[in-house]
Amino acid sequence: GGDTKRVLMEGVVDLCWYLPAGEEDGLSEAVAFTNLRGNAQDHMQQFNFLIQISFMTFVLLTQDDLKEDEKITMLEELNEAPGKLVLLFSDLAMEDEFPELEELQDCNVLKMKKRNLAVINRDIKSFIIANLRNNTQQFKTLKSCFKIARQTGIHVDEDDPECCAGQQLAQNVMKEIDRVKSTSSVMNEILPLQGKDLWHEWSQHNKEKHRFLKKGDCTYYDYKEEMDQKKDKIRVKQLKKSDPPTTVMKMFMSYLLQHKGPIRDYFLQWLKFLLDERSQKILPPLLSSYEQLKRNIQKSSEETSDCITEDEEALRKRLAEIKLELNAASLGLEHFFRELSQMYESVMEVPNEVTQDLESKVSCLPALAAELLVAGYPLELMDGDASHVPMTWVRAVLDELHTLLKNSHLFVVSVLGIQSSGKSTLLNTMFGIRFAVSAGRCTRGAFIQLLKMQKGPGQSDYLLVVDTEGLRAPELDSQSMLKHDNEMATFVIGLANVTFINIKGETPSDIQDIMQTSVHAFIRMNEVEVKPSCHFVHQNVSAMSADTKLTQGRTKLVESLDEMVQYAAKQQQVQTKYRVFDQVVRFDVEKDVWYFDSLWRGSPPMAPVNPGYCDSSKKLKAALIQLASEKNSFTMETFQQHISLLWSAVLNENFVFSFKNMLEMAVYSQLD
Repeated sequence: GGDTKRVLMEGVVDLCWYLPAGEEDGLSEAVAFTNLRGNAQDHMQQFNFLIQISFMTFVLLTQDDLKEDEKITMLEELNEAPGKLVLLFSDLAMEDEFPELEELQDCNVLKMKKRNLAVINRDIKSFIIANLRNNTQQFKTLKSCFKIARQTGIHVDEDDPECCAGQQLAQNVMKEIDRVKSTSSVMNEILPLQGKDLWHEWSQHNKEKHRFLKKGDCTYYDYKEEMDQKKDKIRVKQLKKSDPPTTVMKMFMSYLLQHKGPIRDYFLQWLKFLLDERSQKILPPLLSSYEQLKRNIQKSSEETSDCITEDEEALRKRLAEIKLELNAASLGLEHFFRELSQMYESVMEVPNEVTQDLESKVSCLPALAAELLVAGYPLELMDGDASHVPMTWVRAVLDELHTLLKNSHLFVVSVLGIQSSGKSTLLNTMFGIRFAVSAGRCTRGAFIQLLKMQKGPGQSDYLLVVDTEGLRAPELDSQSMLKHDNEMATFVIGLANVTFINIKGETPSDIQDIMQTSVHAFIRMNEVEVKPSCHFVHQNVSAMSADTKLTQGRTKLVESLDEMVQYAAKQQQVQTKYRVFDQVVRFDVEKDVWYFDSLWRGSPPMAPVNPGYCDSSKKLKAALIQLASEKNSFTMETFQQHISLLWSAVLNENFVFSFKNMLEMAVYSQLD
């Protein structure tokens, strides 16, 4: 309150954004509201800045304030400022006259004495909306306020030498990217090694080498030789494109290796910001065209159900082109680090073709990636586009991480769920990290992030958090989606000490299908000692009624998973070893099921965060930390061995991943 002496907040300016929620609130643009804490007379620097940037200024005062010459002068300055001035008198009633106000022409006066607070709020809101609608001035951006801040003597963070240096480096990279005129060809021109004809094709050959799905009449030895030769040819092609690297990658590598500390951090943050800004400009029209084309194709198919017409074929071709443009428009930092990983793998796997200069530069990359991982940056573990783990690169980074962390212990936590079910939001809320969040397929593949833990009795040194892309993505065709999602789920569940299965509402059939497939895969992977632990997190479910409403659903889930285990055990002839789900994946139906309220209290975008969601996150985090002290964690050495064995087992699994669920497997087995 105004009578309480401020200790920390005196002179602080709060800023709050109001985001339009639709036509009912009367606003079509985001509006920033600022609040100067304390007496404006004591904080002239902040006062002068605010009156220059504000479209409208509200001043709360009393009649006595207008008896002081200094305050009258301040109000006159305000009245001459670009924005509108509104005076709120707490001690004037509607019928009261106040001659002193005549000196302040063109200002608006609101008298609040003897009036209901709700009516005052309504009048203020109506006044703001009416004036914003009639506004002919250009809206200010935060960037446009920098000059005014400097003129009033306020320090701007972007003026720090390290920040300026990092920003300049990021802008240099963006200038080179912008030289590529065609959106669809950006990836191939600046990041050629991860293209479909190189890294994607190499990944398919590597899987085929282990699974023999198209072997035909060849012997196993000859077929493996054939796949190895194809892989080597692709690596040679990658190497030729790496030496020399593209201008963008040459700049990116040199900036990361030459600069350390704040400049490198600023460079990465600015580059991420500028890449996101680029995507926000390009994506909306592309998405609109994509949706319109899909509707046109559907309409054309309904009208000519017997055959595909030339018009429909043209529409489908254009749809494929827009898909490529969408992928190119979604360019992010992870694509740059993915390119580094492919550069490293091609150099390491074709050493005879490498120049000494390239080898010296590339050999430093794993140490750089490990250093960034320790600093809090996410590292891509599984490439979501190719559905493959670059193991040569991952092993090298983990070796360097082992050198940095020495004998540290890791407790690995992963999260899995259907697309846009709130997986990344859950991790960000629990741990204060920044995995990408948005509606749609935001996270691609699997990313790891390292968090330092407070060392306690039996406690691990680090928490390794694994975030994954959403399963059952509509943009993938059904067969590709099944293989991709089943491989991803099996790898991520098997990798972690604890996996959170994130579910929006009650348990959907898709999650049951994926869990069934993963359990079957674990039983078949008898050479890998995998017994992970799973916790089911139901979001958008009221905890008050959850137990009574979902008890039956939980029972059905466990029954279906038990059936899957029994079926898989029978197929592998290990019925005596595996009878229930808990024998394969640790799970207690009474303790390992969590219920979260909705994240928002009301309708976004202006809905406040639900305290119930935050409370549930806190409890889940406490339970997780308790688990980290009770369960065996990985040493760096055992984690490296575990990830290699697990991925090798996933690569060699040639049966389970092609099926949707237990029923499909059973039908196929009977036909066979």
